[in-house]
Amino acid sequence: MGMLICSLIFNGIFYVSEEVLFSKYVIDSFEIVGTEGLWGILIYSIILPIISTAACGDSLVSACIGDSNG
Repeated sequence: MGMLICSLIFNGIFYVSEEVLFSKYVIDSFEIVGTEGLWGILIYSIILPIISTAACGDSLVSACIGDSNG
């Protein structure tokens, strides 16, 4: 539930900041799409290795990818 709330907060911040940029500057739509893709690649290249090496808790052992029991 916490991750869902964080996701909604970040999406809200993203959309508001995007609207502020659109109102202040004249930016080509292809440039915006490219910038969003660049930021997405940068963020996920940092977050993905961290999340993939995180250990599972006791309640999530059966959901772990490397779990040999399930």
